[in-house]
Amino acid sequence: MRTWAQALLAMAVITPAAAQTTGEFFADNSIHEIRIDINPADWNRLKANFRSNDYYNVVWRWRNQTIENVGIRSSGLGSRSPIKPNLRVDFDRFEDLQFLGLKSVKLDANSQDSSQMRERVTMRFFERLGLPASRETHARLFVNNQYIGLYAVVESVDKEFLRQRFGQNDGHLYEYNYAFSFHFEYLGSDPAKYSPILFEPKTHEKDPDPRPLEAWIRTVNQASDGDFERAAGEYIDLRKFLTHLAGEMYLAEVDGILGDLGMANLYLYRFERSNRHQFIVWDKDNTFSNPFRDILRNANDHVLMRRTLAVPALRNFYLSELVRAASLAGGSGGWMEQEINRVYGQVRQAALDDPNKQCPAQEFPPGTGLRPCTNADFERGAENLRLFTRDRGDFVTVGPLTAVRHD
Repeated sequence: MRTWAQALLAMAVITPAAAQTTGEFFADNSIHEIRIDINPADWNRLKANFRSNDYYNVVWRWRNQTIENVGIRSSGLGSRSPIKPNLRVDFDRFEDLQFLGLKSVKLDANSQDSSQMRERVTMRFFERLGLPASRETHARLFVNNQYIGLYAVVESVDKEFLRQRFGQNDGHLYEYNYAFSFHFEYLGSDPAKYSPILFEPKTHEKDPDPRPLEAWIRTVNQASDGDFERAAGEYIDLRKFLTHLAGEMYLAEVDGILGDLGMANLYLYRFERSNRHQFIVWDKDNTFSNPFRDILRNANDHVLMRRTLAVPALRNFYLSELVRAASLAGGSGGWMEQEINRVYGQVRQAALDDPNKQCPAQEFPPGTGLRPCTNADFERGAENLRLFTRDRGDFVTVGPLTAVRHD
């Protein structure tokens, strides 16, 4: 397996690696350049079999860092593409290797986002809300010295992420796996119905211990109204949950916890020696959908959200967090519009030069297929983000929010 990679490295000039950090790798003050060397036949196979999770051996290059025997595969759900594939990069797939302390990273083609900026801005916004979010930047990706296109470079949610955000990493981490339309309803007493079917274990894979998940969802569904806040609070910090929801709802997310097709796109962490869980934001290229989207869209369908909002103090907290989100976003000329313009200035030329960029056949709802993306599509997508920031704050705080407070 290593013969081709070793031969390629033998022909390359390898410079000594200077001390560099993950902070530099995810630095978002300029666009990066990443190069992957792969057997051309393997690259063609990866694209032809883009729905497969088969790994291929590559050489990874960033600045003066070169690592051979790295594994890559196609990734994603509705965004998978044979033209410009999303790539999961596993540095430890074939050997016990790391890159600047990272075991993996995601290279996102942003094929469901004509602006190619939604997820990166969303992750920064969640940080401003005080919630854990992956670091993200952009890079030009070259495969065998050919420019493939503009990619988002996304920090994996893994044990290193947990250590940095929570100061611990030996709890149970799950990635939500969209298997069917699920709204936190109780599916019965069999823990296997919750994990691995819905919540796929990413730590403790041999002992995922889904019993607390079953108990949590049962409690949410069956606790009395008078006891709900206390009983559900044993399994989740309800105020942090509402802050997370305020972030998603302010950004008009159509494919998150209150997604139009059910729950989607999240990680869940259960803390060490505890039944307490926390949602972690993930895969946010379907935010910024509509500046006039209802701030309670799908809330009644989701059992946890519906019952949480039925507690007056928690409902008021959710509304106050929406106001805080609007304040942090800043409206016209505020932080969010400035951030969009900053990122746009970095990525614009790389996006215009991208020969493989794709767009959703229909921007919303997600999962409606992909089509070739033009430079006009990119520019229009970027402008739509700016227009969203100018309209959303007033819509949330002046119109529906006022009505909801007094209904």
